[in-house]
Amino acid sequence: MSDNAKNITATKFLAAGHFILDTYSGFLNPIMPFIAAKIGIGIAVTTMLMSISYLLSSLMQPLFGFLSDKYKRRFFIIAGLILISIFNPMTGIAVAPWMLGLFIVLGNLGNGFFHPQATGFTFIFSEGEESRRMGIFLTMGTLGFAFGPLLASSIVKYFDLEKLPYTSILGIILAILFFKYIPKVSNEKIDDKNKISFKSALKEIICSNVTRILIGLSMIKSLVSIVYCLLMPFLWKQIGYDVFEIGIIISIYTLAGAIATYVSPKLEKKFGTKKVFISSLVLIAPITFVMFLTLHSMPFISILMFVLLGFIAFLSSTLNTVLAQKLHPNIKSMISGFINGFSWGAIGILLSFFGYIAQKIGIIQLLSLISIVPLIYSIIVLKIPDKILIKGEEK
Repeated sequence: MSDNAKNITATKFLAAGHFILDTYSGFLNPIMPFIAAKIGIGIAVTTMLMSISYLLSSLMQPLFGFLSDKYKRRFFIIAGLILISIFNPMTGIAVAPWMLGLFIVLGNLGNGFFHPQATGFTFIFSEGEESRRMGIFLTMGTLGFAFGPLLASSIVKYFDLEKLPYTSILGIILAILFFKYIPKVSNEKIDDKNKISFKSALKEIICSNVTRILIGLSMIKSLVSIVYCLLMPFLWKQIGYDVFEIGIIISIYTLAGAIATYVSPKLEKKFGTKKVFISSLVLIAPITFVMFLTLHSMPFISILMFVLLGFIAFLSSTLNTVLAQKLHPNIKSMISGFINGFSWGAIGILLSFFGYIAQKIGIIQLLSLISIVPLIYSIIVLKIPDKILIKGEEK
């Protein structure tokens, strides 16, 4: 097999790995209310456990990304897929809060291992087709995140929570195949520019005003995605939706996000990056208002609004990542760790706070307040200089 054929095969397996990994990542949202009921914990404790997992995994992604830029080892990819494949499904057999927390932490640690390195390897093996193959890689992950809730909720509905660990075999088999189909990266492929120290790389990111705005934008989108997808299932369960119905809704929500990931570059070319950024922020509040207004009287419309939120929440994610990587070409994995990992983790560690507030004032009231935050942040995004955002073509 030629080197080019091997590289193409490697990117296909990386995309497949992203699909499987994010399938496991999508397990928890629809079934968490039912796991919580099984072991006797409420929203506050559940969100606290999720916060700990984000603290120990997503917030570490910039460091994992730095190590990925520096060493280029497939160990991170293989170990990450194995960890999440084993431990996220094991949440179904947890019998105590500490056990549930342990499984969530170890699973999300695998998530943190995989993403920065797999993103970097996809770039290395793309050979002049970085945009197209990276687009496939990102879309496959979002599709996996959409498939995960459907798979987990189906197993819980037609079998039970204790059968979830059987799904681990999918990720373990693929991780074994990685040894054969994802080549080791030779030393000559490692750019000397990537030998920058962690302190210098961190200073480069922090000192960039535009990068700080982009990280903030990612945090705002993470706020909407994480808190809405975690709390809405509790609200739907109170109304009377079963686990399979909730799983379908979450899956369609994320599928809408996958579509947004795919079409966002086209929208950027037509309308410009900044307009895509702004529209993805200001539309969240009115959509949330309609979603709750029709929650009981017109449930189909309410669910449709929730799905539309998925499209809007993911709309700028690809553009955000690509722009940040172009601003920091020598630390692509590390900046990806900030945009796609740290931003999620920073919001994730606040989940216990949001869970507490939701119990005090109500889920609807809390999410209504959160929907206003993106609207306010759109004023800050307007400060991004136009000279790096010209009809979707960054200089």
